[in-house]
Amino acid sequence: MQVSIIIAYHNEGQAFINETVKQIRETADLTDYEIIIVDDHSGRKIDMPGAKIVRHAQNHGVGRAFDTGAHYAKSDNLIIMGSDIRFIANNWMSKLVAATEANPKSLICTSCVALNESKPQGMDIEYRRGINMRSGASLLARYNASKKPGKVKHMSILAAQWLPLDRKQKGVIEVPVILGAIYGVKKEWYQYIDGFAGHRVWGTLEPLISIKSYMFGGNCLCHKDVETGHIFRVKSTHGVTQENVYYNKLWAAMILFDNPLRDRLISALPNNRHVEAAKKLIDKQRATNKHNEYKAKAVLSGAKTLERMKASYKN
Repeated sequence: MQVSIIIAYHNEGQAFINETVKQIRETADLTDYEIIIVDDHSGRKIDMPGAKIVRHAQNHGVGRAFDTGAHYAKSDNLIIMGSDIRFIANNWMSKLVAATEANPKSLICTSCVALNESKPQGMDIEYRRGINMRSGASLLARYNASKKPGKVKHMSILAAQWLPLDRKQKGVIEVPVILGAIYGVKKEWYQYIDGFAGHRVWGTLEPLISIKSYMFGGNCLCHKDVETGHIFRVKSTHGVTQENVYYNKLWAAMILFDNPLRDRLISALPNNRHVEAAKKLIDKQRATNKHNEYKAKAVLSGAKTLERMKASYKN
């Protein structure tokens, strides 16, 4: 088996996932692959001939869905993706697998073409690549999340921000954070960095796993020569709440960083009911156990990891 393609699915609908799988099959330039759809306890079960469907008994979230898919994968090469990815026949599968084989301690994203179902030509990848394409992201450790001038300062932590696009860059480049919702990785490395352990529903997915890849001695890459489309929707089907968003930020801070950096990060979060609710969701003993487990095998400290990630991309 050359590659296992893992799709996280939750209530996007049978027709939607049908189109995703159809495009994979129509554009695949490898023949020895499997498709694993992890249904994260959707309201209605789905059917997909020729694909393996694993259904969660309850809703856990995107991260757990990827971890479940990796557990069942037969290949040493994984491609993990949301159900909202679209493709063109550009040898994306073989190129991503080749990059994964050549970089066994890396997470690898493609160049992401932003698609929008509500705009004219919004689903045309060839058209959209000329006006809205990005390749990898930077990490905002602490940042002002306010968007409107004059609004009360709203600090947050551990977010991904698209890097400026440089169309002159070609090939595989290093980036601080993978982004774009389709990623290649060796199964052994995915399991070594502990996948998305502890993640809840949605949010902070890419920062969490990207930090771990660098911290444990690997890195993150973007394949500039592979372009895939990602449908950006106003409303997620995953039942995202502010409590879950903040939970994932708190979880990442608690398991990855030592004090005083950990406390500085957590103290930057807003003082509101959503953060307080998120704190009550954290299993503190589990977080402590994970922190100790990760610290024992970390190549870089949390602070050094942030420095390494910042230095990983050169304009």
